[in-house]
Amino acid sequence: MEKNIFVHEPTEEEPFIILNKPKGLPSAPLKKEDESALTMASRKYPSCLEIKGKKEVEGGLVHRLDTDTDGLLLIAMTQEFYDFIQDAQDKGLFIKTYSAICTRLLKRDDDSYPPCPINVMETGKEYTVSSYFRHYGPSRKSVRPVTDQSPMIARKKADKTLYTTNIVIKDQDTKELHIECRITQGFRHQVRSHLAWLGFPVIGDTLYNPEKSDMEMQFSATGLSFPLPEGEVFSVGI
Repeated sequence: MEKNIFVHEPTEEEPFIILNKPKGLPSAPLKKEDESALTMASRKYPSCLEIKGKKEVEGGLVHRLDTDTDGLLLIAMTQEFYDFIQDAQDKGLFIKTYSAICTRLLKRDDDSYPPCPINVMETGKEYTVSSYFRHYGPSRKSVRPVTDQSPMIARKKADKTLYTTNIVIKDQDTKELHIECRITQGFRHQVRSHLAWLGFPVIGDTLYNPEKSDMEMQFSATGLSFPLPEGEVFSVGI
């Protein structure tokens, strides 16, 4: 029997599913027969696959989480709601919250990052970090922030959209930091890359943390907030 991953099940007034996706499970299949959070949801609610989304195999999936990230995932159950929430996302009204446990990187030997925008961060204070992004490394598996201070070659390769991450250190000591982040628009690996840029790579992140760890990646999608067609705001957290 599958573990119950349903945080919110669809109703007539709220025609969407929210799943608590486990680590190691893709958000969507690469091919129709692949296992994923979406295919698990479709076994209970097959009509979520009838939505015309960004890709045929994605159905009503509104956004993705990295395979190694656990947490909240939104799936539309009607085409009307899918189109509505995509428009809200384009307007910056869909807020995603992430929680991370990070290490403190004292020295960076990687010159692929631009100069760090913030040198000291206080506990409890919110900071805003913005950049463009470019794909980086073998098979373009990771991304790097790009700013006006980046080399010309990096700026030419960068996406043209500016992406912003709001960051609050909830607790910190000499070894670890507990950090909460919020975004409204997301680029692939945006939050993880921004944290690494600040010198706070996520524990267990094999792409952005140079310190090896046997732990799973300590990064979770813990909150969603978005408008409903009737004008109210729906919020959920774990």
